Amino acid sequence: MRIPYQIKCLGCNSDEPVYIPLEDISPEWICEKCKKHNLFQLDSEITIGNRLLFRAQFELDKNRDRSMCVVLAAMAFEGELARAYRLGMKWKIIRAGDDPGLKDFEDSYMELYGYRNKLKEVCKLLKQQDFDHFASKSERYLTAIKEHSWLTVGKFVDDIGKFVLVPRNRIIHQAKSELSDGVATKTWSTALLTIDLIKEMRKLFLQDSKATIPDPTQQRGTAVDQARDK
Repeated sequence: MRIPYQIKCLGCNSDEPVYIPLEDISPEWICEKCKKHNLFQLDSEITIGNRLLFRAQFELDKNRDRSMCVVLAAMAFEGELARAYRLGMKWKIIRAGDDPGLKDFEDSYMELYGYRNKLKEVCKLLKQQDFDHFASKSERYLTAIKEHSWLTVGKFVDDIGKFVLVPRNRIIHQAKSELSDGVATKTWSTALLTIDLIKEMRKLFLQDSKATIPDPTQQRGTAVDQARDK
């Protein structure tokens, strides 16, 4: 999968979309207009969830493909959730005195059936009470509640299912791809809010943990492992 970034060419300032592989965080490309060789470093805060949301927004704005926007936005949420799970599991293994470098957490993650169980496990690993409780303390969430009338105060976990996963499931389970702009926008915005909260949770966890144990994200064993954690 490639992500369309609007990055200005250093030669001619063209801002035509540049399609970069999902895993590439230091993209290089040749401008089609002036043939200038360009190099760009993605900000570390642009995670896999954010990259998939870029593609989702592109599909909605440029291609008018509402169903693809919804599917990609749901993928973005699930990718960010899996990323948080991997971080929590790595720290758990380090605390037990083992090396997380060779561990693959896909099997244990897949055993957590349903997004609610996955959210609960991630909250447990990252030392939070539960996701609704964490959201209720976040300025990001409190601001979004005022901006997004479809969200219900104190019921954000329910809202994730209702506005992100249910529309996605209708598309891929029932082939119901005719959606309004409103549905696609709600899915995209809810997924973005969820990703922002997961990233906020990760950040707080790392701040609390770094004082005693080295950051496990600096102990990755292979390039593949690095790409999968982004």
